[in-house]
Amino acid sequence: MRHVHIYRLRNAQREVDRQIRDELRRPEPDGLRISALKRRKLALKDELFHLESGLVPVRI
Repeated sequence: MRHVHIYRLRNAQREVDRQIRDELRRPEPDGLRISALKRRKLALKDELFHLESGLVPVRI
């Protein structure tokens, strides 16, 4: 079951990457949106790390 979760997180990471690229290509990129997307990408990365290493992520 863990591998399914990892697969979904990786897909979510790719989607966030796509959204960041799309936003940066706009004539006037929204800096707040880009910041939020980057925070989401980092959160996904952290969750993947914890899941793959067997650690339990800390939720705040």
